[in-house]
Amino acid sequence: MQLVALSATIPTLDKWKAISSGSVIGTVRNHPAIADGDVITTSPIQDPEMINRQSIVTTASGSKYKLLEPRPEVGAATINEMETAALKAAFSSEWQEAVRKYKLTGATIGLEDEYLLASKPERSTSGKSNIWEAYKTDDSTGLPVNDAVPICLKLSTNLESISREYDNYRKLNILGIWETGRFVRCYEFFPVAGYDKRYRNQCALAIERGSRDLKSFLNSRGRLENNELRDACTSATQCVQALHNAGLVWTDMKTENFVVMPNGEVKGIDLESAMPIGDYPVDYSPEACPPEFAAAFLAGEGPYFELETSYDVWSLGMLMLELSTGRGYFDGKNPAQITRMLRDMDETTMTEDLKNLKCDGRLKDLICRCLQRDRRKRPNTAQILLHPYFLANPFLFFRDRN
Repeated sequence: MQLVALSATIPTLDKWKAISSGSVIGTVRNHPAIADGDVITTSPIQDPEMINRQSIVTTASGSKYKLLEPRPEVGAATINEMETAALKAAFSSEWQEAVRKYKLTGATIGLEDEYLLASKPERSTSGKSNIWEAYKTDDSTGLPVNDAVPICLKLSTNLESISREYDNYRKLNILGIWETGRFVRCYEFFPVAGYDKRYRNQCALAIERGSRDLKSFLNSRGRLENNELRDACTSATQCVQALHNAGLVWTDMKTENFVVMPNGEVKGIDLESAMPIGDYPVDYSPEACPPEFAAAFLAGEGPYFELETSYDVWSLGMLMLELSTGRGYFDGKNPAQITRMLRDMDETTMTEDLKNLKCDGRLKDLICRCLQRDRRKRPNTAQILLHPYFLANPFLFFRDRN
């Protein structure tokens, strides 16, 4: 009886697949903190030889999972049937009208035709993914749902990176509405993007779509001012605070990784590089990293740099500076130049550079505090949100929290 009870409490993973990192990705059920049906990526499995159908595996963090059925391979006959049906549908007048209206490509993502791709893709800032516009399909017609709103589909061959990003979004959702910050909504994750031969070796992440990224918005509009500036700074700080509350360091906070929504709200995106506090970075963006990491990187110790929340506070300071001026501090410099400049900064570098900054004096003070060379002196996100710059308009802050 005791063994049966123990087995019943172990979460299960169905339609699972082992990935190169030694982890397993699959659909979870019976997990105490994760909703049934969510796709998750485990920590690396302690004994990879145990990764088999109907076996119980233990992860490096000590969690246990029972592996049910592995993800089935799709046969050629099934794919041919689906392609034939798709060709037949393509000749209907309804389909032709939808193609013109939504600029559909004819390709679908998801193993049950959940999304229709549209327009042309853009390359992600990391260069690892293609970013598509897409529309949810109506199960009964195969056409976009009524009053379809475009979403963003991120397609990549890097299953480990995108599954980590999905897992990071899921960690934020578990915290609840008061702790999630202002990130775009994450809708679904597909370990296999689709049956189509162009996408069967890729994965896909479906997220909320913005009008444009914040970097391009600044390039066309110039610097932000007044409430627009304060609102964007508030959003960015709340995003960082949410990640830190979830035990994560973003490591890639920059204007390219925020989007401006149709209503003007600024939201964070791109969490594939976010790692647990105390862990090591998987990659880095020179313009978003602090001086201490730049020094470690140039000394050959970048892969072993232990991440702290102060990393993101420096990035936040740089972002607020860019919002205030309309241009990046390192614009025009290449990655090697940026990294050397950061390493060679001393305690007075940013203080001197900020003397001529034309903005609210309280914001200038806050930026200076975030950009202190000594990471131990940088404020945490709770202290930042209590800074006089934000408290000058507390109603704006409480409006955002509701």
